[in-house]
Amino acid sequence: MSTNPTNKAVLEMASELRAFARRMPDGSQLPSTRELMKRYRVGQATVQLAMESLEREGLLVRQIGRGTFVATPESSVGTATMMILRSDYPSRRGDQITAELQAILRDEGDASLVITYSSMDMVVDMLQGGAQPDAIILQPMLPTVPLAVLGALHRVSRVVVVDHAIDGVDVDAVGIDWRAGLTQTVRHLQSLGHIRIALSSGEPASAWAQLALYYDMIDGLGSENGPTLDGTVITAQTEQGGSATGGMREAMKAVLRENNGKLPFTALIISSYASAVGAFEAFSEFGINVPQDLSVIVLDSPDLGGDFEHVPLTMVGCTSLSHARALVDLAHSRLKEPHAPHGCVWQVPEMVVRDSIASIPAAGGVS
Repeated sequence: MSTNPTNKAVLEMASELRAFARRMPDGSQLPSTRELMKRYRVGQATVQLAMESLEREGLLVRQIGRGTFVATPESSVGTATMMILRSDYPSRRGDQITAELQAILRDEGDASLVITYSSMDMVVDMLQGGAQPDAIILQPMLPTVPLAVLGALHRVSRVVVVDHAIDGVDVDAVGIDWRAGLTQTVRHLQSLGHIRIALSSGEPASAWAQLALYYDMIDGLGSENGPTLDGTVITAQTEQGGSATGGMREAMKAVLRENNGKLPFTALIISSYASAVGAFEAFSEFGINVPQDLSVIVLDSPDLGGDFEHVPLTMVGCTSLSHARALVDLAHSRLKEPHAPHGCVWQVPEMVVRDSIASIPAAGGVS
């Protein structure tokens, strides 16, 4: 038997295995390497290299400790090694997406490695001379990623997927269509009789993706659906890396003090769960009750808010599971079609209505 296989021997073995596998039902287990060596009178290296070739084609799936199987439609995307780079900025949604990513990859037979970082410079330093995964999923703190960081990621892995919409670069991304989410939110509040609707955020200025969209759309929605809307925007002066909860609490308290303990709007859209916590801390201090005095909708994962301390929150966003699923599917798609055009997969937010909103005049206690 040959111990140093030639390219011709590997190609011939791969052709034999390909024909053999295609005669077998999906999910069938192939004979062991030793049995294949005896059957085809070739060496171990020839069998292994041929199998690796068919794995790359997606025809076979190798499961550590179990053997090699004919791929099924569900399993053919698996067996990849994926690195998840996660910002250490506190975020319940971010934590949930990371956990869902790990669960999906585990269920599909992929290997995952989670690395937490505190700065983009740290990402570049960590990647130098380190592991080289099949794909990298980046969960950044900010919606912008420096080109130098993207370049460093691509030097480590040919597949990079970013958990934020990024345009104009050769990278795949998953984003949330906040224009659709805001439109749905404002129209729902309008249907309840609200025209004095404010938007607020305790997040750092660099994360205000929703605010720019709100400025663009608020006048148009008002003219399309009735009275002009009061597009008040409340922002906190939160420093980069600072607390959205603390920033929102202080910003909302300032608004309440300026208006003698009242709010000049009947409905409030809050840009994140962490910001909502701060807003409700201010409401409690000034005796503002939700939804009796104010209707509140939060733009964040519908997974959150159901067990909120003060009142179950109406949420608009994408679930952590659906977002993680989109990230993994995009990474698998790129692995299978490396030359396909790059782009962003947009997810449309859904609304989960809970007890934090009410119609006018029931929510019209604010004067």
